[in-house]
Parts: sequence; C-alpha cells; structure tokens
Amino acid sequence: MTTGGWRWLWRGDLPAAAVTVDFDAAPPDIPAALAAEADALWHARRAAPGAPRLFDGELAQLRGWDMDAGGLHLALGRTRYRLWLASAGRRGEIETRFGPGAASRPLAFCAAVLVDDGRLVVLERGAAVAEGAGLLHVPGGHLEPDRHRRRGRPDPRTGMLAELSEELALSPADLDAGRLLGLGESGVGKPELLFAFRCRLDEGALRRRAAAARDAFEHAALQLTPAVGPALRVWAATRAARLAEPSRALVERLLAAGD
Repeated sequence: MTTGGWRWLWRGDLPAAAVTVDFDAAPPDIPAALAAEADALWHARRAAPGAPRLFDGELAQLRGWDMDAGGLHLALGRTRYRLWLASAGRRGEIETRFGPGAASRPLAFCAAVLVDDGRLVVLERGAAVAEGAGLLHVPGGHLEPDRHRRRGRPDPRTGMLAELSEELALSPADLDAGRLLGLGESGVGKPELLFAFRCRLDEGALRRRAAAARDAFEHAALQLTPAVGPALRVWAATRAARLAEPSRALVERLLAAGD
C-alpha cells in the first residue's frame, strides 16, 4: 500500500519501550561548505513571504540500527534542523560531494492514536508548519536529544509522549503503554519510528484537549476514521494524495494487523 519513496527498515510488533539507544553527544562534524549551504537556505526560507514557523533545534541523527531478542537498538548522534532542511531529498548528492554520513538523517516518530470506539486520530497539517502543510498526518515529531530523555539518554517513547502532549494535550494517564510497529525511511531521507497507542478519552474530550493543546496551530483540523478493515482501506485509498508517507505506512501496519 505504501507508495512514493518510503522503504521499510524493520516491521514488527514490540512494546513501545523496547528501544535502546547508544548516543554520541559530540557536536556534528559538518563540512564548512555544507554548513554554509544550510545557513543560506535557512535564511532564505525564513525571509520568504508567508514563511512557516522555523525552529533550529538540536535533533538526534540516526547512524545505525539493529534488532535482537531484546528489541530495537539505535545508534544516534547529533544534527540540527537547518542541516536537515538542506539535506532533505539530497542524501545521494550530499554524500557524493562530502562523504558518507554527511547528510542529516534526523530520527522522527509518529503514532497511531486509537480511541476507545476503534477510530484513528488523523490531523490535517496547518499552514504554519515547515513540512507537510495541508497533508493528513498522524501526530508525530522529531527526537530532541537534550529534551526527550529517560535514564540519562535520548528516548524515542518519551519523545513520542511529549509530542502527544504538545499536539493533543494527552498525558500518559490517557494512554496505554503503546506498541512499536516499525522503522522506515521516507523518500526524502528521514527515518521514522511508528508507534501505536490506545487512548481512553471519548471523541468529545479528545477534541477539547486538541483545541487547547500547546501546539494546536500545527493542525487545521482533526479527523477520526475507522482504524481497521475495509473502511480504513477505502479511507486511505481515497486520500492517498494527501496522506503523508509515514501515515500511509502506519495504515499499512494497522491493516496487516487486522487481516
């Protein structure tokens, strides 16, 4: 079902906490010419009419991964959002010019949030976001290595819970422990972890929370769609052009679980 440039790195079903991280906290070693390109693009994007909100935060760079009986293991370093904007869709070109590993590959994550009546929460991205404005996307974000931490290390589940708090005003008490359903990479070169959580709120409470969330500006509308079976398949097929790649991948995983 997934189209575009999405590729799966791993698919499975694990507890959401079954991810361990090795983190290199050293600053990224960026060639001066690449840093200059990133700076020029960043300033041009910020100066453009109707520019989206841009925040040049520290992000976690995916350097490698492996899987064993204990779960998924990630090797992470540091990168920055402005380096990602300069690298998006250009990994081959950048690594040809500057060497392997020069392109930014920030680790992102998104989550299928399933309300108790069996529906999936989908957000229409607002006009003010830097990526994917107008697309349909499940809640998500990037792993910020200095903010999303557990036991002294960057932690993807902690980061995903922070995004659910910021985008939907959901607390851990509103959710189950969650599942990890896959790791993939979008066509522009961004790796992404796919989670699923069940939410204990009904639709009315969920919508009230979302409207009052800190980052409510990121979504123009909230939709609820059936999360399993033919209805989900039809919903996704009729919206394929507007459905963001990671969200299509999550729908694929939900459909596979229901088959």
